[in-house]
Parts: sequence; structure tokens; C-alpha cells
Amino acid sequence: MFKNYLTYQLALSFHRSCLISEIKEPALKERLMRSSEQMIRHFSQAVRATDAKDESKNLFVTLISLRDCLDILNEAHLTIQELRSQYETLHGRL
Repeated sequence: MFKNYLTYQLALSFHRSCLISEIKEPALKERLMRSSEQMIRHFSQAVRATDAKDESKNLFVTLISLRDCLDILNEAHLTIQELRSQYETLHGRL
């Protein structure tokens, strides 16, 4: 459980960093926020899941949402090292 709690805190930190990121295009910023919120929602569902199948499904969607965030950051040509390092840490833990 502690591992999941720490990973959840890292996910929240990544979400906050996405929120304050300096993406100029509103459409990309909206997509980034939607993906990071979906990542948080599915990760919390995975932690609360009682069935292994539901847990793995939610973790898979969490990982897809996280990778979508990276694609959006690349599309926006955003090179903030802090966001990249948070992504790599979170991706490794998931």
C-alpha cells in the first residue's frame, strides 16, 4: 500500500506540473489536463480494486494516459526537464 501511496503522490505532483506548464495552445493544454486527470482517476480506481482483473485494467489505462501526456508534451515542443523527470519516475513506478 505504501508503494501505491507514494506513486499516487508522484502522479498528483505530475498532474500539478502539467497544470502550471506553459503550453501556449489552449487545445493542447486541455488535452494534457484531460489525460492527466484520467491518469489520476484510473490509478485511484486501480488502488481500490478488489479484483486483480480490474486492477490490471485500470493500471493499463493509467499507463496509456501517462504516455498520452508525454505525446502531448512532445507535440507542444515543451522541454521542461522537471516534467520529463517526473514522467520518467512515474512511468518506471507504474
